[in-house]
Amino acid sequence: MPNPSDDIGRRIAPHIDARWSDNFITELRLSGTGGTAIGAALAEAESHVAASGLTAQEVFGDPRAYAQALDPPASADQSPRAIAGSLWPVLVQLIGLWLALGGARGLGAGEPARFGLGLVVLIGLTATAPWTGTWCLRLFFDHPVRGFLVWWAAFLAVLLPEALIPLNLPAPAAVTAAVGAGALACGAVAAWRVGRHKPLEDPVSAPTGYAQSGAASHGRGFKLAPLAIPAAAAVLAPIIWLIA
Repeated sequence: MPNPSDDIGRRIAPHIDARWSDNFITELRLSGTGGTAIGAALAEAESHVAASGLTAQEVFGDPRAYAQALDPPASADQSPRAIAGSLWPVLVQLIGLWLALGGARGLGAGEPARFGLGLVVLIGLTATAPWTGTWCLRLFFDHPVRGFLVWWAAFLAVLLPEALIPLNLPAPAAVTAAVGAGALACGAVAAWRVGRHKPLEDPVSAPTGYAQSGAASHGRGFKLAPLAIPAAAAVLAPIIWLIA
């Protein structure tokens, strides 16, 4: 599905090469610039390119270096603190997932709830994402192979402890599964409310005077995203219960 921000970028800067524009926008995003400021910067670049008859590369040079030279103020909504405030419902859902799956494993084996260390690692990675996410994205942008290796290292850091390092926590399986289901439901409702009032998305906005400026709106993804982790639990829990 096309990215609406890309469409807005094309409308703001029709004379700028798409690759140059995408790299320019990406660098500003990684610097924590808000969508409105990105739209204004892109519109200014477009005006210079249209007036000169040259390409953006000829006028400004490397798009990432030009974006860095602009040194725009970071958006408060894109700060680690703001992102952390929007991600806490995800942490609640991850804890709920961990409890629900541990309870399902115990119910299937006729034992107390059983847990592995992997989801604890996943919760830790999610909690630090507001501070490490930009570094990871920049690594993918600058060095795709290294970024791919880091992604696999994170995946193994979750998978191996979950499989190889059991946690002996004496908890009734049925109670644990019920508490996990409750945490999943509460986290989903909280994620919907947080996303409704303060979404993480900050689309590029066209300055005043551009047709169809593309104001931010909530689409189907906003409504379904809070259900992703509960849906995973609904699929995985019966499977774990059967094979335990």
